[in-house]
Amino acid sequence: MATQTGGFRFDGTHYIELNKLFALPHNWVKDVEYDKSDNTLFLALGDDGVYRVLLDNMDLQFVSPTTCWRIELTELLINCQNSSQLKTIKRDHSSLVTRLMNDDVVVNSISRNFIDTSEGLFRIDALSRTVVDSKPSKYSRIDSSDNGLLVWRDGTLYYYDPHGKVNVKEWSTYPSAIAIDGNTALIAQDGKVLRISLFDFDVLNESISSSRKVVKHIFKDNSNNLWLVSTNSVEIVTKEKRHTPAPVPSAYNMKVVHKATEYVGTEKGVFIKNSSNTTLLGNPDDYGYVITDLELIGDSLFIASSKGLAKYDISSNRFESLFNGYIIVLNEIGGKLYVGTNDHGLYIYDGANIEPVKDLNAVMQSNEVVAIELIDNTLYVGTGQGFYTKTSNGAIEAFGDNLRIITGFTKADSGVYVATFGQGLYRFNNRTLSRLNTPQSISGVAELNQKIILGTISGLYIFDGSTQAVAGTDKLNITPNSLDVLNQTVTFGTQYGVDSILFSLTKSMLIPRIVGVDVDGEFQSQLPNELYANSHNRIYLAANSFVAQTEFQYKLGGEWQEARQGTIDLFVTQPNTYILEVRASQGGGTWSEPVQFDLYIKGEWYQADWFYIMLIMVVVLILLAGLFMLLRYLKSNFNVHEKLHRMYSFTNTHNLLAMMTKAKAKCSSPDVNLHADGLVYIDEVIDMLVPMAHGNAVLGKRTLQQGVEALKASFKYEAPRSEFDFVCSTEQGKTLPEQVQMDAYAVIYHSVKNSIEHGKASRIEVFVEQVRGTLQVNIVDDGIGCSWFKRNFSFGLGFFLMRQVARRNNTKLVISSCRKGTNVGMAFGLKVAATKLINPSTNRNVVD
Repeated sequence: MATQTGGFRFDGTHYIELNKLFALPHNWVKDVEYDKSDNTLFLALGDDGVYRVLLDNMDLQFVSPTTCWRIELTELLINCQNSSQLKTIKRDHSSLVTRLMNDDVVVNSISRNFIDTSEGLFRIDALSRTVVDSKPSKYSRIDSSDNGLLVWRDGTLYYYDPHGKVNVKEWSTYPSAIAIDGNTALIAQDGKVLRISLFDFDVLNESISSSRKVVKHIFKDNSNNLWLVSTNSVEIVTKEKRHTPAPVPSAYNMKVVHKATEYVGTEKGVFIKNSSNTTLLGNPDDYGYVITDLELIGDSLFIASSKGLAKYDISSNRFESLFNGYIIVLNEIGGKLYVGTNDHGLYIYDGANIEPVKDLNAVMQSNEVVAIELIDNTLYVGTGQGFYTKTSNGAIEAFGDNLRIITGFTKADSGVYVATFGQGLYRFNNRTLSRLNTPQSISGVAELNQKIILGTISGLYIFDGSTQAVAGTDKLNITPNSLDVLNQTVTFGTQYGVDSILFSLTKSMLIPRIVGVDVDGEFQSQLPNELYANSHNRIYLAANSFVAQTEFQYKLGGEWQEARQGTIDLFVTQPNTYILEVRASQGGGTWSEPVQFDLYIKGEWYQADWFYIMLIMVVVLILLAGLFMLLRYLKSNFNVHEKLHRMYSFTNTHNLLAMMTKAKAKCSSPDVNLHADGLVYIDEVIDMLVPMAHGNAVLGKRTLQQGVEALKASFKYEAPRSEFDFVCSTEQGKTLPEQVQMDAYAVIYHSVKNSIEHGKASRIEVFVEQVRGTLQVNIVDDGIGCSWFKRNFSFGLGFFLMRQVARRNNTKLVISSCRKGTNVGMAFGLKVAATKLINPSTNRNVVD
C-alpha cells in the first residue's frame, strides 16, 4: 500500500516499510499495482521512476526513470499519470511509447485500459487508442472490470457494459471513489458507500460502510472482502455482511421486519424504513426516545423504551400506552408478551391486560429483569442478581446469586447457556454453572446450528467449545436485545446502524505464520535457515485474517509467553535447534492450534560442538600428559635414590675390602704369576672406586681449583677423546668458603660427567669467576644437548644433586640447551664479614 508516510506491506498485523523488503531509493511510494498473472508488484516512486518486484523470488528490478505518481497496467503497457500528464511504457523492454497521448492533453483519471482526458474518454488496446466518448471532461472518476466500465464525468454517471450498451444517469454529487463489484457499483460520497445496480442505477443499499468516514479508495481482496480506504483508517466489509446505516446518529440501534418494512429503534425514536424512504414513527414524546427493545406479534409492534411500553397497531396506525416506567426487555412466549422492567420485576401482557408475575416477583432479590427465555417448557428469568427458573407446574428455583446482569439464555448441544455482562458465558447443566472461556461483556446470545452466537461490546463471536471472532465485526458495540437469528442470517445492532451476516458457520481457523525476521537490523521477509546466537532477532507474526485484531503467543521449550504486537524479541545464547510454537487468538477468543517452526541457532566457532569436543580432548590430553610426567618424575626420583643406595651400600664396600685383601696377598708372593694376578685385582678395585669417588663429587681436603684439576686429569683417563679446559679467576689472597667450594665442585663434576656420558661432548669448558660477592660457575659443552622434558621428568643423579645444591644455596640452576650444546650455570653468594673499626676521637664503631 502507498500512504502519505511511505509504502508498506500490510499482513493483518504489521506495516512493514517497503524499503526494508526491497532496495528502494527511499520509502516514499506514490502508487502500487499488482499483476496477478505473473505475481508481480509494480511501484510508482514519483521522480525516481517505476520499479517492479517479482514476488516469487523477491527480486527488485528497475523499469523506467519516467516520473510516475499514479500507475495502471494493461496487458502490454504501464500507464503512468504524473499530475495531468500521461506517460506510457512498454512492459517488455521498458521503452517509452510516444504520441499515445499528446503532452498538452489533460489526463483526469485512468483505470486499466481506459483514460479520461480533456479530449474525451479513450480505450487503450495494445499500442493504440479508441474513442469511447469524444466529449471532454474536467472532473472524473473511473473504474473498469470484466463487467464493463463505470465513469462519473462532470455530474453524470455512465456505465458501459461489455456488449456496448450504455446506461446514463444524472449524478450531481462528486464521488470520492467508485468501484465495480459484480453487477453492482459502489459509490463513496458524503461519508457513505452506496451500492447501486449497474442495470438501472437504483440504490440497493444506502451504505455498506459501518463508519461515516470519507472513503477514497475501494478494492476487493482475494477473499472477496471489500476494503474501504479512508484517510487514516481502513474498513473491511466481508462478503457475507450487509449494513443498514442508522437513520440518525445513535449509539444503540435495532430493527424488526414486518413484511417488507423495517422498523429501526434508535436513541431518537423508531423509524420506518422501506424501499422508497425513511420516516420517523409517530411522536417519540408519546412512546419514548431511547428504544430498549422491539417485538412484533401479528400486526402489533411493541416498543420498549426508557419511558415505558407502547403498542403500535400497524394496520390502523394507532398507538396505545401499556406501561409507564423503564422497560429493559421484551419477549413473545406462547402468544403473550413477557415484559422485563427496571424496577418492578416481570410482567405479562395477554393482549388485553398487563399484569405482574407475582410468584416470581415475590422471590426475586432484584426487581431488575434483563433477560427472559422459555427453554424446554421452563421459563428462565435473568435479573440484576442471579436468575430464576419456573417449570410448567409452577416450581420456582434461584441460581447464580453471585452473577450480575444476566443478559440472555439459549440452548445448544443439550445444555443451557447463560450470558452475563461482565462475567462471561456459563453452561448450566445438572443444576450446576460452569464458566467458559469467552469474552466477558456479553450483551446478547443466540443459537445457530448448535453453536453459540455472542454479541459483545467489542464485536460478534462464535462459541462451539472454543471462541472465534466473526470477521468484520471487530470494535463493534452490539446493542442489547438486538441480536436475532433467522435461518442462517444473524442480525444485530451497533453504534453505526444494523448489520446482517449470512453465516455458513464454517469456523475460520486462524493459522499463525512468520512474515518476517529482523536480524540485527537487517529485515528478511522469510525465516532464514539459521539465526545466530547472541544476536538480536525480532520475529514478526501474522495470521490469515485482516478483519479482526489478532493476538499471538509463543513458546520456546517453556511456558506460553505473549508476543506483544505480534512480535517475538528473540535473544538466544546457546546454539542449538529449537522448536518455536506459535498460536493466535482474536478478540479474547480461544487460542488456535499451535504451529511449529524449526529454529536453528548457530553459534560462534567457539560455541560449536566440535570446539567443545576438542576442548574436552585437550583437557584429557593435558591430564594424561601431566599424569605421564608425574610418573616419569617419580620413576626418575626413585632411580636416583636407588643409585645412591647402591653407591653407599655395605655390600660394595665389603667387596672392595675383599678384593684389596686378595690383591695384597697376591702382590706379597714372590711368584711372578701371583703378583700379576694381584695387580689385576688392584685395577678392578680402582675401577670400582672411581665412580664411587666421583659419584659423591667429594672435594675432600682439596681446594676447588685442585679438585677441578684432578677431575680434568681423571676424565682424560675416562674420556680421552674429549677436550677439557678450565679457567678459574678468584681474588688473590682470599680463600673461598669451604662449603661454597664443595658445592661448586659438585656442580662442575656432575655437569662435566653429563656432558661426557649423555651429551657426547667433544669439548668441555669450565669457568669459575669471582665477581664481588658472587662466585659464578659455568660449564659449556658442544654436545647434543638435553631437552626440557629430560631435565625435569627423566633426570638422573647428576641433575638431582645439582638442584639440591641450588636449593641449599638459595640460588637457581640455569640450564640452556640446544642441539649444538649445553650451558649450565649457577651463582653462589659469598658472605663477606664486616670489619669493625674504632674512631679514637669518639670511641664509636665505624663501619667501613
